[in-house]
Amino acid sequence: MKSINLILSLIVCVITYSQVTTIYTEDFSNDWKRGAITYGGITPAQPSDGNWSWVNVGSPDNDGGSAGTWNDMAFIDGAAVMSSTGSTASTLAFRWNDVNNGSTSNRVDWYSKSITGAYTTITASLAYAIGNGSLSNSVWAYYKIDGGVWTLFGSSTNKTTASGTFTSSTLSCNTSIQLLVTALTRDNNASYVTIDNVQITAQAVVVSLPIDLLYFKGSAGDQKNNLYWTTASELNNNYYTIYHMNNANLVWTNISKVDGVGTSLFTTKYNIFVPYDYLGINYYMLEQTDFDGKHKTYNDLIISIDNTPNATKLISRITNALGQNIDDSYKGLIFIIFSDGSSIIQYRE
Repeated sequence: MKSINLILSLIVCVITYSQVTTIYTEDFSNDWKRGAITYGGITPAQPSDGNWSWVNVGSPDNDGGSAGTWNDMAFIDGAAVMSSTGSTASTLAFRWNDVNNGSTSNRVDWYSKSITGAYTTITASLAYAIGNGSLSNSVWAYYKIDGGVWTLFGSSTNKTTASGTFTSSTLSCNTSIQLLVTALTRDNNASYVTIDNVQITAQAVVVSLPIDLLYFKGSAGDQKNNLYWTTASELNNNYYTIYHMNNANLVWTNISKVDGVGTSLFTTKYNIFVPYDYLGINYYMLEQTDFDGKHKTYNDLIISIDNTPNATKLISRITNALGQNIDDSYKGLIFIIFSDGSSIIQYRE
């Protein structure tokens, strides 16, 4: 039972979830533009915020012209969809004449920007409306998880008039989620399809680092340098790699490997002695590797150890075991401390 509780505690400690929050919302209030052909001379423009983009699929037409520019579709007043005047922007609307009378190869696809991050409990929703059609009009909504395939989560087809909300819940992603809306109108400019109030809520996944490294240090020795480090916890930790470089060869070299403890919630201390043949400053760097092959290099914790022979170093002070400065007449254990911070221990008789 204790081991089960330990595993459960580890999961809570390592992987946590934030509160459900809104990670994307769009009511198109800042994107209101109207097509020049449809609305008589008003210059159209693509929204500057970059939240949505569109692709013309096939040859949907508007007043006999190809729907190849912003002239052929509109952001229009949601309160008066058919009005050519008004100042309240709220709805993204699609209006054009499909001369092929409903062929799905002639349409416009609207793509939202990609929402990046790791999330769970994702809910995506958007409102839609179809109206004023003597023939049927269509709208579909899709989502894409982690760059995969487009998955349908809403459709209302073969409707002359309809409204509602497309919703998909309990989704999750590791890297990203994106929305796509496909729209068709089939009755000249009298019919329309709109979407509005797009919203994605989710719970962000917060994953702790594979190891909680407290420090990485080293000290000089006569023939070998002592490297040591301590972790507060570890998750899925396979091994550590020690890299070495010196002033004569400024290239990192893999010199040693130390097994990790795997998974632990307790403090773990590591220690390794590494030989050196360069009598100068030697540098050491630590890298950690998971069982799944992922690794992290701690290049912000590089150790430098001066292995210059003591004869060429400057003595800063000499102390006894209590740290008190002593003179040449002192007998017993002494500590010789050099100006670079290194030290040696000797015994005087």
